[in-house]
Amino acid sequence: MINLSKKEKHSEDKPKKKINLALKIAIIIVIIILVLVATIFVAGYIFLHSKLDKLNYVDLSKEQIYIDEKVEEDLEEYRNIALLGIDARADTFDLGYRSDCIMIISINQKTNKVKIASVYRDIYMDVEGYGRDKITHAYAYGGPQLSLSTLNKNLDLNISEFVAVNFDTVRVAVNSIGGVTINVDDQEVKYINSYINALNKQFGTNSANITVPGTYNLDGVQALAYSRIRYTAGGDYKRTERMREVLTKALEMHNHTQNMPFEIVQKMGGFDIAGLMGCFLGAAYYRIPIVIDGVISISAALAAYCTQHLVKDYVFASHHSAEPAYSIAAEKMKLRPYFELDMRLGEGTGCPFTMYLADAATKIVREMATFEQGNVDKSNYIDIRKDTTI
Repeated sequence: MINLSKKEKHSEDKPKKKINLALKIAIIIVIIILVLVATIFVAGYIFLHSKLDKLNYVDLSKEQIYIDEKVEEDLEEYRNIALLGIDARADTFDLGYRSDCIMIISINQKTNKVKIASVYRDIYMDVEGYGRDKITHAYAYGGPQLSLSTLNKNLDLNISEFVAVNFDTVRVAVNSIGGVTINVDDQEVKYINSYINALNKQFGTNSANITVPGTYNLDGVQALAYSRIRYTAGGDYKRTERMREVLTKALEMHNHTQNMPFEIVQKMGGFDIAGLMGCFLGAAYYRIPIVIDGVISISAALAAYCTQHLVKDYVFASHHSAEPAYSIAAEKMKLRPYFELDMRLGEGTGCPFTMYLADAATKIVREMATFEQGNVDKSNYIDIRKDTTI
């Protein structure tokens, strides 16, 4: 007689070892995936906040800015935004610095056409409290409030919004889009390198000099140096033209249509918006409700909505962010936020409020007793849906 007990036991243990090994491998893979996902989320959070931390929001209401009532009525269709280039070498926007670059970005809200006009810095205007003075000095005296009020009063405009940039802002912005393509002529070559060298010293960079005329992809330092040239024929008129050229070349790189949401995100969004766009599309695909918080998330939701309109059926706007872009996106999707908290940079505050509200609404629908269940005497009640005398 042959004893097979050990052999049988061995044959029974072998599949278990294989199963245990496969389980261990699966667990390791899951852990690796979780670590990668966590790393991506942390990196995205750090990236997003590194961007937001560089934005200095100014709480400037329309009531603080001079706008003539008749002008505001006449220009109702136009959204005018001031772009103020501050001559601060340091990364600051404090008073005392002049707005050497002043552009008016005018948006026709009916046609969506955009026009850009420059205001020459040495034009004399009536500056409240300072008499007739150069418009460039208004920012130094009273910051954006006085600059916008002066422009509105003297030029019959309705500006209530502005963007202020300094030298470093321009450098970083141009670098972030991979540079701008500009033709540098022989007159400009004579002056551009002195500006490049000074800016390299200021920023600790090593942007190359331009020694011969031609078409170049200018980096941030080179583009800033190009826009500062003012000693060629045309003087300050030509200088403002160069500033507009740098801006329009940058915008041309982001030329897009509403029918190409992926291209919009690729050119104008970041990894945060792209990732959230996928979340909104995925939530709609799996029919999972998803809550919008601030301007970043509603931008991603809008991109997803432009890709597939059914996304709207699964998104809920929490609080109405004070950011102007939020209102534009919400109007486009016909979304009505649940809360008006007058917040920006609320750090996700709106989402929890809405989730609690949704939980409460769900409990009411599912758990609230009916009149019958509560033994409510309805004999004295009137059904207003049927009584036409009410």
